[in-house]
Amino acid sequence: MTTGVKIAAAAVATAAAFALLFWWRGFFVQHAALVAIAIGALVYTTLGTSQRLGRTYRHKGPRSISRRPPGDKR
Repeated sequence: MTTGVKIAAAAVATAAAFALLFWWRGFFVQHAALVAIAIGALVYTTLGTSQRLGRTYRHKGPRSISRRPPGDKR
């Protein structure tokens, strides 16, 4: 996922949150903008974190713990 896609998703979430809070819930403009910006930042960071976690868990590197040979009793 590119940075542009994350920014676009965050912008859409910010605009939707602002519209929802301002017109449907009756927040003041400043309060609606503050909460909407926080929601947009949360969406952006969540997408970045999920991307990093996906890369980490899809990595097929060597195992950190090797299997014991048959007959080894420790």
